[in-house]
Amino acid sequence: MLVKLTDSKGTDVWINPVHVRLVRRKGRHTEVFVPFNANWGAVSIKTRQPLDEVADLLNAGMPDLLGFAPDDDGTNSAAAAAAMAG
Repeated sequence: MLVKLTDSKGTDVWINPVHVRLVRRKGRHTEVFVPFNANWGAVSIKTRQPLDEVADLLNAGMPDLLGFAPDDDGTNSAAAAAAMAG
């Protein structure tokens, strides 16, 4: 889910929280760092919203499926443990 932030100039910005790598307090602003790829570089968005508020918004926007683990009947775990043991 996209998250709406307002940057320090008053412009609304929509961010995909999956791509955020860093949220930190920098001076009077909260900085949200979003890297793209080698060709595009990265974007640093500065907002006047409090750090904790930004972190809460990004956390709430994260997809639930990132923590999804399919039901396991134990056979996969046993096989993995046996393989690791050698």
